[in-house]
Amino acid sequence: MKEEILNIKGVIKYNELLLKHTTFRIGGPAKVFVTPHDESDLKKVLSFARSKGIKTFVIGRGSNLLVSDKGFDGIVIRIIEPYFCDMRIDGTTLTAGAGVSLSKLVVFACQNSLGGLEGLVGIPGTAGGALVMNAGYESMIGDRVKKVRAIDKEGKVKTFSSKSLKFGYRKSNLSEYIITEVGF
Repeated sequence: MKEEILNIKGVIKYNELLLKHTTFRIGGPAKVFVTPHDESDLKKVLSFARSKGIKTFVIGRGSNLLVSDKGFDGIVIRIIEPYFCDMRIDGTTLTAGAGVSLSKLVVFACQNSLGGLEGLVGIPGTAGGALVMNAGYESMIGDRVKKVRAIDKEGKVKTFSSKSLKFGYRKSNLSEYIITEVGF
């Protein structure tokens, strides 16, 4: 397996202890641990996993994860490279990569005089993970979303408008996708 997915720019580790990548500091080894450099890398990893029938699991900063000491017999994909942590403003829309921590997202919004994300203060995790589980206290992250860029398990890029998104208490219709970017 090692030689077959080495044609990516990101980092590949074998038998990486997941406790190094979770906030609770628990978790056994991932058979393969990949930090893709960009969307192209992510697509290559997903294509490889699909072609070999290998399970994948996506993490950001590893918050709110309880990982077995037995580890994960598949590929863990960590979305934290700078490509996935970019933030920019276009008018009143803040676009953030899925790997941006919620604390940095809120600070960036405030520094740019944009409100509406204050309900995310104090929640650990990333924009992508928070979106999939519709995180928030008094208001939920899904209430502020304009658009989402994501990749499905087939490696196809999808763009969702707010109208096509469905949010509920701690859930969304995005759980089958890997979020790469969110527009608020």
